[in-house]
Amino acid sequence: MRFEVFGAALAGIDAVQQARFVLVAGAAPRALQALLEGSADEAALAKALERAASAPALSVSLPGVRRIGAMLDLPPVRARVLAGLAAWCRRLSAAGPRSVALSGAARGVSPAALVQALCALPEVSDAWFEFAAPGASLWEWPLRIGVPRDDAALWQRFAGARYGELFKVEPVGHDDRIVDLLLCRGDLRVALGAVPGARTVADAVLLLGGADVDEARLKDGIAALASRYHAGAIGLCAVAAGEEQAWFQALVRELSHNRGLPASLFTARRADARRQEQGDPAIGDFPAPLLHADPGFIAGTFIADAAGRLAARLQDAPKEATVVLAQDVLGNLGLDTRLARVRQIGRALKSQLPSLGWTNEGGDARSLVRVRRALEGALGRIDTAAPVAPPAMRAPAPMPADDGFAMSPPPDDLAPPPPRSGDAPPVMPPPNDLPMAAPPPDDGPPMSPPPAAADPHGAAPDAPPGDPRYVQALVLREDAPEAPDAAPVRLVPDTDYRVRVHIGADRGGPQVRANVALDETRLPDQPEGHDLTLAWVPLSPARDGAGRRTLPPPASAGIHLPRAGDSSAAEFDLRCGAQPADFRARLLVLHENRVLQTLLMTADAAGACALREENRYVPGFASASAGTPADIAFVINDSPAGVSGITTVAGGAVSFDEPEGMKASLQSLRKAVAANVVVSVGDEDAALGSEANLKLMRLLAKHGASILGLLQAHYPLGEMATAARVQVVEAIAEAFFPVEFLYSGRSPLPEATLCPNAAAALAPGGEAVHAGCPHRDSRDHVCPAAFWGMSKCIERHAHGDSRHRLSVPTPGEERIGPFTSALLAASQIAQAEMDGPTGVPATLGKLVPKLTRVESWRAWEERIADTLPDLLVLLPHTGKSTIDPAIPSLEISNLYLDADNIEPLHVRAPALARPGPLVLLLGCGTSVAEIDFMGTVGRFVRSGAPIVVGTLSVIHSTQAALLATRLLQATGAPAHAAQRFDEAMLAVKRSLLADGHGMAFTLVAYGHSAWRL
Repeated sequence: MRFEVFGAALAGIDAVQQARFVLVAGAAPRALQALLEGSADEAALAKALERAASAPALSVSLPGVRRIGAMLDLPPVRARVLAGLAAWCRRLSAAGPRSVALSGAARGVSPAALVQALCALPEVSDAWFEFAAPGASLWEWPLRIGVPRDDAALWQRFAGARYGELFKVEPVGHDDRIVDLLLCRGDLRVALGAVPGARTVADAVLLLGGADVDEARLKDGIAALASRYHAGAIGLCAVAAGEEQAWFQALVRELSHNRGLPASLFTARRADARRQEQGDPAIGDFPAPLLHADPGFIAGTFIADAAGRLAARLQDAPKEATVVLAQDVLGNLGLDTRLARVRQIGRALKSQLPSLGWTNEGGDARSLVRVRRALEGALGRIDTAAPVAPPAMRAPAPMPADDGFAMSPPPDDLAPPPPRSGDAPPVMPPPNDLPMAAPPPDDGPPMSPPPAAADPHGAAPDAPPGDPRYVQALVLREDAPEAPDAAPVRLVPDTDYRVRVHIGADRGGPQVRANVALDETRLPDQPEGHDLTLAWVPLSPARDGAGRRTLPPPASAGIHLPRAGDSSAAEFDLRCGAQPADFRARLLVLHENRVLQTLLMTADAAGACALREENRYVPGFASASAGTPADIAFVINDSPAGVSGITTVAGGAVSFDEPEGMKASLQSLRKAVAANVVVSVGDEDAALGSEANLKLMRLLAKHGASILGLLQAHYPLGEMATAARVQVVEAIAEAFFPVEFLYSGRSPLPEATLCPNAAAALAPGGEAVHAGCPHRDSRDHVCPAAFWGMSKCIERHAHGDSRHRLSVPTPGEERIGPFTSALLAASQIAQAEMDGPTGVPATLGKLVPKLTRVESWRAWEERIADTLPDLLVLLPHTGKSTIDPAIPSLEISNLYLDADNIEPLHVRAPALARPGPLVLLLGCGTSVAEIDFMGTVGRFVRSGAPIVVGTLSVIHSTQAALLATRLLQATGAPAHAAQRFDEAMLAVKRSLLADGHGMAFTLVAYGHSAWRL
């Protein structure tokens, strides 16, 4: 890069300082000039840099850089700039790497070289050039992707790409068409030479072959292409042949994460980003793309902007316009599923936007697309693609005298763009003509508008009982304890705050509101309200009083939630670390030590906070039955670095731990379990004190005692050991914690023997035997009753969110069974256990009136629909997908079903009119599994199964058959009609182990504790 065009003095400093000078001098040229001339001080420059850094993109004026560069010829000025450059640049990037928008130009500067030099800095994420395109339309999701009709190969690659729900690929060139993004394989020269056979409007054009024109013609070429397509952005991207699909998938993925077009393009070019999409990393990074775009159009490429435009358009609907949507559609974005009036949906979506994280292409982005499609299916076309600005209201950007890159706006005589789809008009009908759907049913009237904002000088009005109430967090500065007037406080690095938390109706204001209302139907109906516990758990390190970066301690506090109105408030310490974007804290809401809601508070790079539900293991407004109070609650998650974290709440206290090596320990345990229990029932030494069982219990006890010792450091010694009921919530998918292996005794010596009272302690009523046993604290003995899985009722909830079909008990609908129809399938390995009078089918036939056995997954799907089973028994072999060995796959009769293909149609028939089914998913095999079997269990839970029983490790087919038989005998008999399932599970595991079957340690169940059988 020839930086001498900005001044000869720049040629004498290194490339990094040259690039940083461009950033600083271009971001605040007037303030820097005033400092160097002596008419302003350092503080004025600091304020100017902070103002520049607060914008979404860092605006850099190239003429300003040239003006300041000429001043560096004076040695004192040059020395002053070089001395302050590093500190000034840090102010610009305090919130993380910046997107740099370059305006104006200087002759002789190579755009590609300048972008490459800037993007080599750690302070820069991407760089692009501004130009004016006031007539360009804004993006709508799902994105319409245009590909030249004569490039069939490129069309096939993009049409078969991942994330297909987020876009639609359309051929262009032979009929009038408008697309959000036009992708062409050639370079700028080829694109200019290709004249479309029909009129095409593309909001943005990306050329995968780069520029291939000299710099003198670059400006004119981009201007001509933007004018031809009415485009708001032209991007020249050098994409290697064969890498088009991986690059495109990476681009769509990043756009769906709300990163905007510049950042998404610069990420997609990287080898590590394409590697995630099965690209060839050996090709390496592509050259930095050269992007010219209108700033207003770039703002519209953020998916959050598209969601905001949709919300605004809905709020313009006629006052009484209503729509009837499927319940799960609005819930996809955390909206109240009872909403029916279009304006209310728009207001709710608008208030929800700050809480959406856009962190998963299959999450918020997909949910927004589903909501829009459902609304348009009921209301007709909703146009949110308004131009960046009407030409009459926005003057074209001035043309600098030494401009090398800025271009003229499109000519005024350009024909208007064609309609966006088919023969539909390009805009939504006027508000008064918005179509109205049928009114909502009588049992679901439209919700009333939200209450008026509370008077800031008076008490907030009570919310009516029917209004949803949300957890809300008000961030307060330590030096300003009163609430801010309007905008929420933004976090600043290494700063202390207070966070005031309460539960109440959404009335706007400076507080951060949870994206999902608290499901109060899970609380018992009490006129006086409820006493709740809030647990605040910091998850990101920050400096303590001694300047060390440590994890701040968690805290808990009680609040009272009245029957109506707002709750009392609790305050906690909030400490921001080095980067606001790294801030994470968990906020738990508990009643009687049972987790009602798990929320994650985060901040973006600018310090704006959001409060988002982590795990929806009970669907909102589903009227779940209140569960039995828990003695201990665990919330399990993995940090962004993949470290397992455990939040523990017991006796009103809260702790957070990240046990070292938790994942490795779990894998070791599961392999050890499998190695000791994968034997045929007929071949095993079925005695509680067998050498195999004793070896297994010693190993499990050593690991379990160590982990429990770490957790008990925060609680009285007896409090955890005497707990009878435990709740485990997985805050993220597959964040498993083996609470069943925790061991309440002392870690046994290698030569420890079985406790002589072990069998009596496992028998019915054996709790008293274990409590009075003289060997219970002996390291010379190992006792099976000291394992939590053999002594406590464990309620485990798999991770779920609004996309999933979760099943929970409701008042009056808490019973699964008695079973009337069972569906059975087994692995080819387990066929020997299918025949004869003692086989699984014969045993099931004695317990269930109707039994259907299938031998293929297609037949399984068909029988789910026509036999309406309330009991599913699967004895599959666990294998690996033929597509990707990392994906678990279930085999029955030599036919495989990959875990990612498990859907609600494999679990529950829509016509089933009672709760169910109970799923027994008992994996069988002859070797230790190399894949995560429990991930398959989670798939069944998230597909609508109220209770799923699985195994922590692979077990032998004969053991799976025995396990299924014993479970059904215990839970299907009339004597157990009112028994809680977690209690039945505990009894079965204890009886199996007492009979010498060590595979009882592998048994795990997911589901709500209120289910009964």
